[in-house]
Amino acid sequence: MDAVQLAWLIGALVFALWVLGAYNRLVSLRTAIGQAWARVEEPLRLRELDATALVQRLRTQLADGHSTLDAVVATQAQLHADLTALRGRPLQQRAALAALVAHDIACTEALASLHAAVQADPALRSDAHLGATLAEFVRLDARLADARERFNEAGQAYDRAIVQPLVGISRSVLWKGMDAGLIDGLAVNGSAWLARGLGWLGARLQTGQAGTYAWVLVIGVLGILGAFTLR
Repeated sequence: MDAVQLAWLIGALVFALWVLGAYNRLVSLRTAIGQAWARVEEPLRLRELDATALVQRLRTQLADGHSTLDAVVATQAQLHADLTALRGRPLQQRAALAALVAHDIACTEALASLHAAVQADPALRSDAHLGATLAEFVRLDARLADARERFNEAGQAYDRAIVQPLVGISRSVLWKGMDAGLIDGLAVNGSAWLARGLGWLGARLQTGQAGTYAWVLVIGVLGILGAFTLR
């Protein structure tokens, strides 16, 4: 094995190791995102169950709060639809993820209004079981805040390692190099420059003088004869 073959072999080995490391890194990042999302999804599901039970209980006890209860039900239904659409793959369904964030904010506001309505009713405010349920919502909100932060960190790490390099390569190589440089620059603009140049040359040859045309004809005939003579 000569030096060139050895260099190729070493290069191929280094490239294979790089590909293996990149794949392992991708799998690790996707696993971290999945685990972080599971921490977000669990308290959302628990809050949905608790909110459904709470609304059913307060329908008859909170006479003036039916609009607030309806808002809780509506936002929970939207969150449930968002979670179903995401199917545990938040980065592949970014539109559904954005909708979930907006509906989660609306749900939190609706639950806060419900909590205020309960506190304004003396009978409900003194209910120990109802107080424990409302305290559970506070704990779930704290869990959600921590889970959101961890999920955002995992998503940012994935973007830095995978998405941003791919976008940079696409912009610098595929767009600026292939599209703008090769296709637009060489193929499109190059053909336009060639047509313009041929037009300029044709305009110079089309003088309208018979003597010029005769000389071009003579030169052409001499060139053809010379080509046949040299064969």
